Amino acid sequence: MHVFMKTTLALLTSCLLFTAAYGQLTTSSVIPTDDLTITYPGNATANGTTMQTNVTTASTNYKRIAIKFDITSMGIPSNAVIASASLILTPSVAENTTAMVLKRITTTTWTEASATLNPATTTTNQVFTSGGLVSGKRVIDVTNLVKDIFSGATTNNGWLISCNPESVLTAGNTYHSLSSGTITAQPKLSIDWYIPYSITGATINHASSTVAADGSVAVTFSGGSGNPNSTFQWYYSNGTPLGSSSSGTTVPTLPNRAYGWYGLKIKGAYDSLYTAFLVGVDCDIVSISFAPGPEYIDDAFLNFIAGPTTPNDGGNLINQASRQASIFNSNTDLIRFRLWMDANSKPLQSNLTMIGSSHNYANGPNNAKLTQVTQDWREYTVKVSTAPTVSTAIQSILPTTTTSNQNQIVDLNAFWNYWKANNTLNYGMSLQPEVFTLYAMSQRFHSGDAASSSNRPKIDFIIDDATCDRTVHTLFKRELDAGYATTYNGKLKFWFVEEYQIDPDKKIPLTLYDENNDIIAGIDIDGNALPGEPLLTAFQYTFDDNRQVLDLTSLSLTPGKFYILQLTRSTGEKEYIKFIYTN
Repeated sequence: MHVFMKTTLALLTSCLLFTAAYGQLTTSSVIPTDDLTITYPGNATANGTTMQTNVTTASTNYKRIAIKFDITSMGIPSNAVIASASLILTPSVAENTTAMVLKRITTTTWTEASATLNPATTTTNQVFTSGGLVSGKRVIDVTNLVKDIFSGATTNNGWLISCNPESVLTAGNTYHSLSSGTITAQPKLSIDWYIPYSITGATINHASSTVAADGSVAVTFSGGSGNPNSTFQWYYSNGTPLGSSSSGTTVPTLPNRAYGWYGLKIKGAYDSLYTAFLVGVDCDIVSISFAPGPEYIDDAFLNFIAGPTTPNDGGNLINQASRQASIFNSNTDLIRFRLWMDANSKPLQSNLTMIGSSHNYANGPNNAKLTQVTQDWREYTVKVSTAPTVSTAIQSILPTTTTSNQNQIVDLNAFWNYWKANNTLNYGMSLQPEVFTLYAMSQRFHSGDAASSSNRPKIDFIIDDATCDRTVHTLFKRELDAGYATTYNGKLKFWFVEEYQIDPDKKIPLTLYDENNDIIAGIDIDGNALPGEPLLTAFQYTFDDNRQVLDLTSLSLTPGKFYILQLTRSTGEKEYIKFIYTN
């Protein structure tokens, strides 16, 4: 941080009033690294004790102020959201004018020791000043400029402040510089920021049957601009409120729910978070259609041709996976469904339906793909320059279309099988060309913000209960055939009938073989291990019905492989069960 001494800095600045934060935000502030007055003409840079902005001869002789802050030194987390930012200046004498303008310096780098006299600027997000002082300070709202710097969308070369207009004689203003002997009078950049809401965990108790309403959802969260109190509202899947809203620091549990999906809104002073939760049925398979409104779908269109800082069309009516006329550029879309799936749910089907709109396939195949996004992003602020990273580890192909409005049904099961165990890593998918070509071809679809709900993307799930043991006790056979049993969580259920009275101290003699008939483990009738082999579980040998569950998880069996369990009967006969191991 720049600390060498000057006395006063005459700065012309904007006078937009700073709006106080509605929620409890974190405030960070910093003084400039560089500030100076540039004098025209004469190519002279004034770094003296008094510096000012003025116009002495219209459009010929004037002074402008350059000021720069090191935002990276402020310690604001990279996932923070900028709520507001203000440049705060202290007049050294009474102001002569409030009509000023602040512009971003674009490509020109400078320091106090080597200042460019004509830095390049842009009118994008420029700030005009008016009005009076705030507690004796000139406060300039630079929120949009700081947001772009913080996100990496623009380079931080500082700001240029001038009279507005410079075609009129203006006495200008004088402000204290960072070298002022009065610390409280030094220029300051003040930023209010917060960590956005995020769901950190959810406990979902599924309904006991398809006709029962005894499921529940309990949610934990972090972040947000409303701490210490946030507002919570649960919703039915049709969008109507479920009960009354509440406020506090803990999300109220949602009790007594039938299977289906339910939405939650957490609201703070500056932001809101919508998340849906899927409630299934214990030991049953159910179909659930997730056809949400725009609150539960994030989507943004990134135009790589238009340039890295071009704002995305988040919230527009069309998503696009486009092949542009250059092999190096491609328009892409980001799409994320804000849905939390319990790790114990087992998606058997996750079919995404996207409604086609204006596909371009005239010049050849326009096949596209959905690829896993591995970095967080925000719907209305993401740009090409800040596009999130993607991974080809999980992707689904969209075949070429043959009509301009053809719908696509895409299998997302691989995505949801990953996300159900990693819900906090659900950053959605990127819709992009499968192969880049020299021709402009595309697949275009209506987004989650489509005016007609029938045009919005939806996912049709078939959900099973991964914790449900549907295996049965398998009867030993004298001869093996094509049939086989399956373990559940590494455990095999077996059954046989013993027709003879057995000594109560005897154990069921079992031998386990792999698919090559090599012995893996065993136990004899006296409860001893087979020579040189691990010991299998000892089960009491009883007269009549013998039903047991054999735990095989300690034997390091290979999932998906076949094994054979041999039973030696009291008569010496051998019977078998062939099974496939799953855990």
